[in-house]
Parts: sequence; structure tokens; C-alpha cells
Amino acid sequence: MFYIFPQAIRKEDCEHIISECLVNLEDQFQEAVIDKEAIIDPSFRKTDVAFLNNSSPIQTNKISLFDNHPEHKNWYFEGDNKINKLVYSYVMEANKLFFNYNIDYFEPLQFARYQKDYFYDWHQDFLLDPNNHESRKLSLSLSLSDRDTYEGGYLEFFNGRNIDNKYGGYTEIVVNGTKLTKAETREQASLQGSVVVFDSRDWHRVTPIIKGTRYSLTCWTVGPNLR
Repeated sequence: MFYIFPQAIRKEDCEHIISECLVNLEDQFQEAVIDKEAIIDPSFRKTDVAFLNNSSPIQTNKISLFDNHPEHKNWYFEGDNKINKLVYSYVMEANKLFFNYNIDYFEPLQFARYQKDYFYDWHQDFLLDPNNHESRKLSLSLSLSDRDTYEGGYLEFFNGRNIDNKYGGYTEIVVNGTKLTKAETREQASLQGSVVVFDSRDWHRVTPIIKGTRYSLTCWTVGPNLR
């Protein structure tokens, strides 16, 4: 299951996020690992990642769903965790409109860089913590890069039948009164500023980058185990 906010964040804001992340996180990039065992396997995942500092965790009951959306011109990168609030607001809005999960908190945002031949094979984001009786519930992916600056790098979902289907597991959706085909939905999800929120148990992948560089932000929400 997924919920898409097509091109929800302005181009200038996406470019600002990329610029600020590269300036502040360049020396923190590391090769992405697999699962909680922290295994590095470039045959399964090849991505550079860094995590945004979130020294003041934002609980869900403290987030306004709309105060930090991109129509507000004065949001910025650091002060008061504005970038965290901006991204998290879309998770909470999608949860309210579609998923209705019990969510307690968010993990730190992940800034990812996919360069030529980088990819992430089929996987789930779901993690279970038996000691605290909690698990990941929802995942969010924000496409930061202009689609004209890279090729490949599609976020795709396994649709249960044909892994390599050309529509990437997407379904038809309606945007501003216009019904989009499966192929158009796949393109919309990859456009700069588009936000995709999905169940962390869904199998998904990022297809290989053919040329250019793709930047994205990802976050995960955590709550009590499903019953």
C-alpha cells in the first residue's frame, strides 16, 4: 500500500535540502548496510547514506500537519528541526488519510546518494523489536533530484505477480481530478519533490542509476506491534 503526494515540495526547497545536506553531511557519508546486522553487500545494495541529526526527537502529538508544508516560505534546514517537521508532516497526513496506524515516534532522516550503477535490490524496511514490543510501521521516500539530471533510479514495488513489470507495482491514481495510468503514476512518484509513503512491510527496490546522481530523503516511523 502506498500514498503519493505528487511534487509536493517545491523545486527550490529540494535543491536547498540537497545543498545543505552535502555541506553538512559530506564527511559523514558511509556505504549503506543491510538489516540490523550492518552487513555491507554491494551485490544487493550500493548506496551512500548519511543521517540528519535529530537531537530533539519530535513526537507525533507535537507535529502540526500543515504548518510546515512548502507553501510556508520561511522554513529552513536547521532551526527547530524544520526539515524533520516538513518530512514528518507528510507521513502523519498519509497516516491520517489512508493507513491509520498507531505511531509513537520517528527514526532520524536518511539522506541517500545514488550515483551511476548504484541501486537497492528488493527488500522490506520492516524491523521488529521484541524487547520493546514495537516495529517499523510506515516508510517515506522524498525524491530530491530533478528527473532530468539522472536516468534510472525508480522506486518500485513488488506487485505479487511479475517482479519486473514495467509499471513498478504502481496502480492508477487521481491527481487534481485527472486519472493517471500505472505508468504515469510511476513517473509522478519519481519526480522532484514527490513524496511516497508506504507500509514498511512492502517489498520495494530502487532500480540502478544509468547516469547522473539521484538524491533522496527517507524516514521510518515506529509504533506498537500490529495485532
